[in-house]
Amino acid sequence: MEMFVRVFNEQVKGLSAKINTHICYSGDEYASLMPRIPDLKAVHFALEFANRDRLELGTDDSSRPGYRALKQFREYAGNKEIGLGVLDVHSDFIEPPELVRDRILYAVKVIGDPSRIYVNPDCGLRTRKRSVAFAKLRNMIEGVRLAERALR
Repeated sequence: MEMFVRVFNEQVKGLSAKINTHICYSGDEYASLMPRIPDLKAVHFALEFANRDRLELGTDDSSRPGYRALKQFREYAGNKEIGLGVLDVHSDFIEPPELVRDRILYAVKVIGDPSRIYVNPDCGLRTRKRSVAFAKLRNMIEGVRLAERALR
């Protein structure tokens, strides 16, 4: 991880842009990444969560086990942004908007500031059929709308 931070920061040195990074889900639930977040010259971290989560509705810890690492992110990230993966890109299961909503609402409970949360699929949907990808994205947008209404 030390080498990753050094190489990443060297690559973005001198850039005057909003620096983002996507990190795929690891077996250690991002344990090696989280303490190094303050050292990375990124302001936005797109992370995978949905592929390890349950399919049941709910916004408590037991309902959202795939999002456990959000608490570590909150601890280490300061005011950095999270790209919240809410769609499992390894499955043809089309997440209902209510599930997307609950994943977002859980993240808001943990992170606190909804303006730091950007909703996205876990990763690219290129391995899914076009019809499945569009259905997933359509439901993701509807889930965002449901979460926005719930937060008003």
